[in-house]
Amino acid sequence: DISEAAQGNPAAKEAWREYHGFIDEAKQRERLGVVIDLHGQSHRRNSTELGYLLSTDQLNRGDYNSEQSSVRHLARRTGRSGKDVIAGFQSLGAYLEQNGYKAFPSPRQPSPGRQAYFPGFYTVERHGSRDQGSFDSISVETPREVRIDAGRATRIKFGEALGKSIAQFYLANYT
Repeated sequence: DISEAAQGNPAAKEAWREYHGFIDEAKQRERLGVVIDLHGQSHRRNSTELGYLLSTDQLNRGDYNSEQSSVRHLARRTGRSGKDVIAGFQSLGAYLEQNGYKAFPSPRQPSPGRQAYFPGFYTVERHGSRDQGSFDSISVETPREVRIDAGRATRIKFGEALGKSIAQFYLANYT
């Protein structure tokens, strides 16, 4: 929420309101879509973690309950299973791996296993379809290895691959 995000800073509060207000406005104008909540993580596995509000335990048990996920509307609209939407061949993880970068959930790695994993939080909860609406949301936690450690050229290459992957996912699932 705003108090945690802004830490009492007036400028940060205004930025938070504008950020979420912009997303809310886009959701009102469009009939469906997906919000990407982009972050970085330093779990040292060189793999992008994709969060759908499902816990590590759920994914490790094979419980891809789309009704509890941030992509509930996508699963309902397409009639596909939660596992297919989250870790199947038209999932964001599949496209990221096709473009040369490890990700999970994906067909190659449908669950975190023993790896640290962030399932998404406030933005994914607020803007995803778990509780209501026709907009889905995915947390994209990019690895330190491609953001910082490997330098600018790798960061640019990864950014291009991530952008392409998001576009492929969108075109396959939302048009």
